[in-house]
Amino acid sequence: MQAVTIRSHGGPEVLTVEDLPEPVAGPGEVRIRVEAVAVNHVDLWVRSGALKHLRLVYPFLLGADVAGIVDALGAGVSGYAVGDAIVVNPVHSCGRCRECLSGRDNYCAKFQLLGEDRPGGYAEKICVPVTNLVPRPAGLDAITAAAAPVTFLTAWQMLCKKAPVEPGMDVLILAAGHDRNPSGISDRVPRRPQ
Repeated sequence: MQAVTIRSHGGPEVLTVEDLPEPVAGPGEVRIRVEAVAVNHVDLWVRSGALKHLRLVYPFLLGADVAGIVDALGAGVSGYAVGDAIVVNPVHSCGRCRECLSGRDNYCAKFQLLGEDRPGGYAEKICVPVTNLVPRPAGLDAITAAAAPVTFLTAWQMLCKKAPVEPGMDVLILAAGHDRNPSGISDRVPRRPQ
């Protein structure tokens, strides 16, 4: 399986295409065939070494924002089938502590983010817990879906938990953008020589 990895911190030059073993979905996990993965600012921070608390195991895969197709089911997985279109919720937490049970899983002592604290989606296939799957709505393409997870979770946290915004309140949005032709991004991904 091909993956874009890093083995040290730095600029784009540290991104390398490598062959890695294809992951196997364990109990409660689902293997995803990655269709799209966004480049998020967290990818730049991790790659550059700006997040000093991280202890990466190399080769490391960036990529928190992933959309794809269910490729294989681990033991005990139900509710999804091979071929289902999904988006990956990049947040991993214990699911049992007070913070998780109150809907504040980003405050969990075991909180991890895909592509930051654990290997991410810069690969042809990845395995994630089934609890991290979100069905992708019909008509939502993988590229657009992959642009949403971390950005949406950040905005939701700010508007619903930090602010908190309620119906009838006015909200000033300082900037927004959308590129319907994101093909320029893929042209900068390292390519394996043929």
